[in-house]
Amino acid sequence: MDMDGLGSMNFKITEREEEILRFVLEMKFSSVDQIYEKFFEWESSSSSRYAYERLQKLVKAGFLLAQKIHTEDKTYYLITPKGYRFLAQKLSEDSLVRPIKTIDGRYFEHDLYVLKCRIFREKTGHASHWISERSLKHQWAILSGGLSKIYMPDAIYTNKKGEKVAFEFELSTKGKQRYVDKVQKFAHLMKGAGSPFQRALFVAYKKSVFEFLTEITQPYGNVFLVVKYADFMDKKVG
Repeated sequence: MDMDGLGSMNFKITEREEEILRFVLEMKFSSVDQIYEKFFEWESSSSSRYAYERLQKLVKAGFLLAQKIHTEDKTYYLITPKGYRFLAQKLSEDSLVRPIKTIDGRYFEHDLYVLKCRIFREKTGHASHWISERSLKHQWAILSGGLSKIYMPDAIYTNKKGEKVAFEFELSTKGKQRYVDKVQKFAHLMKGAGSPFQRALFVAYKKSVFEFLTEITQPYGNVFLVVKYADFMDKKVG
């Protein structure tokens, strides 16, 4: 018997599976390897097989959808409306973003790098209480501190010192003025007592972007940190 469209009475969702569903919802999508690294790698499991089995269980129950991207061989998982309804019953619906219907190829690569950065940052203990871009958009009136949505960071997280950090991943080169405007807006906001973040971290994929961001953030001191993606994934950036 199906109860409220959420599956059989005998179907049990574990606490970790609930966490996986929320993670996928907030980050748009995730692969087996990423779910393994985020939720299972600390345990005795030496491969992603168990993570795959858990994801397949959620797919079979209709809580997740498997989707391919034409540029990659990997399968990525999205939460379904049924999975969303399950979370909405457990959590406040007002705090939940809506599920996406399909992966948008225009933003896929950027979103994938943000996902990788989050997992790495949390795994090394440098980030907690991650608020994704989707969640920021959903609750912008509460979380923005008055910042316009066009300057919204890719995430806000809490660092080891308990400070709120705005996270920005720059994959492709944008107009220089756009970078200048965002840095100025961030700097102005961080001066205020009610700012939603006290520091800003920019991770740049391209050397030219790294160099330009380093130049324009330098006058503001250590409230800004700019790092190359390759270095970010190799070192425990503070």
